[in-house]
Amino acid sequence: MAVLSREQAPVAREQNVPGFNLRWCFVFFVISGFCGLVYEVVWLRLAMASFGVTTALASIVISMFMAGLGLGSWGAGLLTSSILAANGKRSLRFYSIAELVVGVSSLAVPMQLKLGRLFLLRMGSAGAWQSSRYYILAGIWIAITLVPWCTCMGSTFPLLMAVIRQTARSASQRSFSYLYVANVVGALLGTIASAFVLIELFGFQGTLYVAGSLNAILAVLAFTLSFSVAPSAPIENSIPAVTMQARLYGLPKGAVPVLLFTTGLVSMGMEVIWIRQFTPYLGNVVYAFAGILVVY
Repeated sequence: MAVLSREQAPVAREQNVPGFNLRWCFVFFVISGFCGLVYEVVWLRLAMASFGVTTALASIVISMFMAGLGLGSWGAGLLTSSILAANGKRSLRFYSIAELVVGVSSLAVPMQLKLGRLFLLRMGSAGAWQSSRYYILAGIWIAITLVPWCTCMGSTFPLLMAVIRQTARSASQRSFSYLYVANVVGALLGTIASAFVLIELFGFQGTLYVAGSLNAILAVLAFTLSFSVAPSAPIENSIPAVTMQARLYGLPKGAVPVLLFTTGLVSMGMEVIWIRQFTPYLGNVVYAFAGILVVY
């Protein structure tokens, strides 16, 4: 297989964008991570108020939250690899829409959870408390409530990575780790602030309003900055094919997804178990949940 020389390989030039740079991406994801974990902590508490304070209910909420994130990341990844592959301006605008929709969840989710409680009460004996049917019905309602909003949260990663590929191509290979660090920093701050500060000061609904307002600010900033990003030509592949086909650490082709799946399975399973074990010592489920998330 022939390998292109440095002179033969096409070189993708970065855009010179005066109003947009990687610092904006970092700020976006610190705030976005902050809001995401505020939502997760508050939604868990509201779901328990509606459906019961049990370990099974906590596992359902965490599962649906993660399912939405994964679905959004996968779907937006397909979108950016085809329709938005060469359009950083449009990717940034899609990102702003996603943040705005996430902000709307601060108003919608509490109402949806209350409706779910009324729905289960009307089911009567068909959904007896703590029966398997009860948890199935509660799980379906929580999935309908949380997954669409969390899908928008998950979509922000590939959307902003697409913007980086068009505006700072030299940094595109580390864009995921760059955004992930920012997201984790924001998530750490959001977990501490929501569980131990914001809820005490503003209550659950007020805390959601704070997060929703931050999402709206991000949406406005991203949309405004999108006018600084010019559409660019498709990125030509300057990486030799032999490099693209190299196996990660010499592992078989299908091993990496299996390893990642197993890691996620074990880590989230342990999180649910630890929540149950630490609750008697930390006073309530929300404090146990927040404390474990901070350590994570």
